[in-house]
Amino acid sequence: YLYIIISIFLIKAGNSYSQDSLWIPYTNNPENTEIQEIADNVHDYGWVDLKAEKQINPLTIFNEYNIAFGLGEYDEMNLMRSDTDRIGYIHYRYRQYYKAIKVEGAEYIVHAREGISITANGKIAENLTIDIAPSITESEALDFAKNAVNASQYMWEADSTYSLPKGELMIICNSYKNDFKAENFCLVYKFSIISKEPFDANYVYINAHDGTILSKD
Repeated sequence: YLYIIISIFLIKAGNSYSQDSLWIPYTNNPENTEIQEIADNVHDYGWVDLKAEKQINPLTIFNEYNIAFGLGEYDEMNLMRSDTDRIGYIHYRYRQYYKAIKVEGAEYIVHAREGISITANGKIAENLTIDIAPSITESEALDFAKNAVNASQYMWEADSTYSLPKGELMIICNSYKNDFKAENFCLVYKFSIISKEPFDANYVYINAHDGTILSKD
């Protein structure tokens, strides 16, 4: 039992949002009557204790209670995977999409047993109003990404088994504090850039509207 308690504590700590952030999720809004109808408690560290008598299906929770979790007209939560732990709980991990574009880092986990949702935790990007039509092409974005890496030779130039990197169009939170306020989100191309000289591997995020290098890691 001690192992279970410690594990839950670590999961909660790892998925909490920053107390220093100005962003407060809609689930914590005292005027959110929708969440009050289905939850016994909403904790400051980002967890929602769901009412057992509601018998909420973990596979339809975000369709039935989208407003309670701050989801808008163009948002959807897609199930990524589910995992069963050794005490019989099934953990359903969802990822947010806005107008069918992935929102990186916006995920929610619904913890259920015997088909009933017990608790849930995560982060949702609320009130997004992002233009999802890129202003620069993928090819132009790749040039910006190469400039960010600034290598003398890339693996796809030296080895035919490597292909030209593809840019994945997604939405990210461009805030070093990971502040989930709507104005901090933007449309990007994400590239995986592998260079030969010097040898290195980086994910590079390029603003899909103005070509700004947002991140390289």
